[in-house]
Order: sequence, then C-alpha cells, then structure tokens
Amino acid sequence: VMNPEFEEYCERFAPNFDGAILSGFHLLLIEYSDGTTYKDKIDRLLRHVSSWKNRNPHLFVHLELGYFNSVVVESYLLDRLSGVDSLGMNEIELARCSLLGDDARLRSHIDNLDIKGIVEGASGVLSLTDLSRVCVHTGEFVVSVFKSGFIDPSDEAQALEFGVRAAASYAETGRHLGRDRIEQFPHGFSLSRGGRVEVLELLKLYSGCELAGGSCFAEVEDYCVVGVPVLRCETPVTTVGLGDTFTAATFLRELELAKNKSS
Repeated sequence: VMNPEFEEYCERFAPNFDGAILSGFHLLLIEYSDGTTYKDKIDRLLRHVSSWKNRNPHLFVHLELGYFNSVVVESYLLDRLSGVDSLGMNEIELARCSLLGDDARLRSHIDNLDIKGIVEGASGVLSLTDLSRVCVHTGEFVVSVFKSGFIDPSDEAQALEFGVRAAASYAETGRHLGRDRIEQFPHGFSLSRGGRVEVLELLKLYSGCELAGGSCFAEVEDYCVVGVPVLRCETPVTTVGLGDTFTAATFLRELELAKNKSS
C-alpha cells in the first residue's frame, strides 16, 4: 500500500506530524501475484498507523473510504479502524456501506440526499466503530457527525466551509489555488438551494442553531452535527476530484484550528 521509503520516512518523523490522510483502499485486489491479499495490505498499513499513534497520541488520522467493488474488502477494513479518528465518504459510499446492514429504507433516504437519513447513517457508522467523526460530502451539502468534545462545532463549521470554498474554486478554475484565492472565492458563487434547504432541516429536526456562513449545528443523541451547503459553480471546468479537494482542504483547516487552540 505504501512505498517502503515513505514508510520509513513516516516511522521516523511520526512524532512531528499533526495529521495523516489514508486513502486508496477501494483499489485493493482480493489477491496479488506474490500470494499476498488485501488483508496483508490493510494489516500492514494499520500496524504503521498504530505505531504512529503510539509515538504521537495527538496525531489526527483521517481515512477516505472510496467506492468499493468488493464488500469483503470494505468490511474487513471497517472492522479494523481502531487507530483512525475520522472517516470520509460521499453519499453513494455511505448508502453502500456494509455497516448499515440491509436497511433499504435508510439507504433510499441517503440516495435521495435526505439529510436526516445521512445523519442517521453517519451516526450508525460512528456507533459501530471506534471512530470519533464521520464526514459525508454530497453535491448539495456536506455533513460532519462527531463525538462531543472531538472538535469545537464552530471550528468544524469553519473547516467545512473552507473545504467547500476550495472545491468550488477547483471546479471553477481546474486548479488548486493558494489559500488567499480560496478565501476570496465565495464572492460570485451562490449556495446550493437544495443544500441550503436540507441543512436548515437540522434546525427543525433537532432544535439546532444557525452559524455564520450558512452552516447549521445540532446535537443528535450523543453526537454533534454540522451541516454546510456547497457553493454552486454554474460553469465548472472540472467535476472530477471535488470530493478529494474538499476533504484535503477541510482536513488542513481542522489541523490549523486545533493547532491555534493548543498554542
């Protein structure tokens, strides 16, 4: 899964890292020509993650799920997330998630971008794992469901909004811009109407509150929920990689905000 030189680098400098993003598991094969299997690849990487966390307990580890062709591989991975703090996915990946079982009603609500269904699905994933956060990004809005105390809700809203701006700027230009340009990009863009409607449902469903920037916060049982509508780009140069752009930008902003609070 990882280049051996990169493995060595990570082991050496893990105490100095603030965060790590893991991805690409959905591309794993059941078996390889050298006799190894997906289990060997997953176990090896997660052993590294455990080693990093032992040497750096404050390391924030996010795993981006991806679209699995094999439920067997996905299930094996999701059963072994003890060293991972946060999980990201889109609504299609959430609807197909093996942890949701055979709940056709819930899967239908998720497919239809019903924010209540997405919150319910993300909460279900949290309850069945050792994760502290599940973030779902859709074409209309993004939702983060997390354990109370994991991150300040206003900080999470800021991070999600930055991720949304980064994705919108990438859609508009086809390039990953610098921070100053990304911060300016809300001007000339409009919030997704459908996304705004769904995010406002958090206020009705869970007696939440509205935050700055069009985002909303609510508490659902033992979890906190922050929803943010996406910015609509009417003439995108590209629509490929928007989820990855959102994830990376949000993650970096979360790390920055956490660093600022600890300093």
